[in-house]
Amino acid sequence: MTLPRVFASDLDGTLTRWDGTVDVDYLGPIMRKLQEEKGVDVVLISARPCLYVAQVARSIALDKTSQHSCIVVGTNGSEIFDLKKMQMIKLQPLCNQTIDEVIEFCRINTVGLEYYEMPNSIVCSINNEQHQWFCKQMKLQSKILSLDEIKMNCHQIPPSQIHLRSNTHSIEQKVIPFINSHILKHPQTKWARYYDNVVEISPSAQQIEGIIGLNEDITTDKGSALRWLCKNQFNCSMNDVCAIGDGDNDMEMLQQAGFSYAPANSSRGAKQSAKVTLPWENHENCVGKMIKMLFFGESKDKL
Repeated sequence: MTLPRVFASDLDGTLTRWDGTVDVDYLGPIMRKLQEEKGVDVVLISARPCLYVAQVARSIALDKTSQHSCIVVGTNGSEIFDLKKMQMIKLQPLCNQTIDEVIEFCRINTVGLEYYEMPNSIVCSINNEQHQWFCKQMKLQSKILSLDEIKMNCHQIPPSQIHLRSNTHSIEQKVIPFINSHILKHPQTKWARYYDNVVEISPSAQQIEGIIGLNEDITTDKGSALRWLCKNQFNCSMNDVCAIGDGDNDMEMLQQAGFSYAPANSSRGAKQSAKVTLPWENHENCVGKMIKMLFFGESKDKL
């Protein structure tokens, strides 16, 4: 059997445990061995921003191996970053019209706006205890800018996602109605709510302008991001990819990859999309065990 040349793993619910941590001592050596001994390029891919995905990759030292690349993909494909070269190689940004409308809304309603800058910064319009706590937890450098400064920066280098942060009442009574009435009239945007106090706005599959990258393919889901990488970075096909993921946003890459796996804790859609459903959950080191089984020939019964 010809082994995959590329290994792509989702983070939350797959590579990371329920508390968001990674078993560094177990998983790190396995994934570095995969790179060094099997010559496999590793891609970590997530709905989270690239900056967060890069932190996970560094925690298991995937950027320290000598030859093969480590690519981190954020915002479900909108950001593709080469961790070894420290270079953004593909960015699917929000359009200026969306950014301008959001900034004016934040100005009128005193809602916090934030976005990430590689390699380790978060830009924010409001500096409060919640923001300071988040920066400390994530080990991020904080940049507090006025909304006018943020607007100028975003026009120069548009971000692939922005967060609106406020209290629960403001999110429900102001932010979400604003998004539904104004932002969603642009077919190139989508939104999601995280926790009670954060709403994320990011590009959708309809995004058609402002692409920075090696070509003009659209990458706003994990499957399209992997196809783009196969064509432009790895010179291979999706048949050469092994993918593992647990959520409905992993379905495209699981369906398209030549080898695909879903952890036991996966959604119904992910299990139906994957070629194999594993007997282990994310907190049982399912990724490491799958790598040992597929790439190193270890028996499932002994893992």
